[in-house]
Amino acid sequence: MVEENDTSTQAFNVCALLQDDGGAANTARLIVIHGRGIGQKTELTRPRTTIGRRDTNHFVLASATVSRKHAYIACKEDCYSIVDIGSRNGVYVNGQKIPPRREWRLSHGDSLVLGEQLLLFQCPQRLFNSQGSFEISIDRNKVEQEVDDLLTRFLGSDGGTERRFVETDKTKTR
Repeated sequence: MVEENDTSTQAFNVCALLQDDGGAANTARLIVIHGRGIGQKTELTRPRTTIGRRDTNHFVLASATVSRKHAYIACKEDCYSIVDIGSRNGVYVNGQKIPPRREWRLSHGDSLVLGEQLLLFQCPQRLFNSQGSFEISIDRNKVEQEVDDLLTRFLGSDGGTERRFVETDKTKTR
């Protein structure tokens, strides 16, 4: 049982953290979802947003496990990437440690760990096209090749297998 004054466990409403707080529509941002400063946010409106413990960074994370100059997020042509600039504790994207001083492309919903801080990368403008539709593009040739490879692996290449496809239009969901 957790006592009311126990500070080792913090309960918070994740949905409330992710709600639009009046910021620019479709602006990429980082949100602290675990660690010091839960709920702290920054919009990624610069070509390069620096992250670290030092107050000269664009996004300051007040934690001893975060380096003074830990990382930066670069934006080029609406594509975002993170670079670990030689931090002591590294940068993890979706649980995978990224190599120092190399760009690592980010996608909407990626989790970032810097020291003991857990951040969420949101980039809603990458989800919708200019008409506001969510669009999924499928490379039919690649899918056919993957199906051929799977059939060959599981059923053998004895020529006794036959591939059947149903013709469909480009998949689009609104």
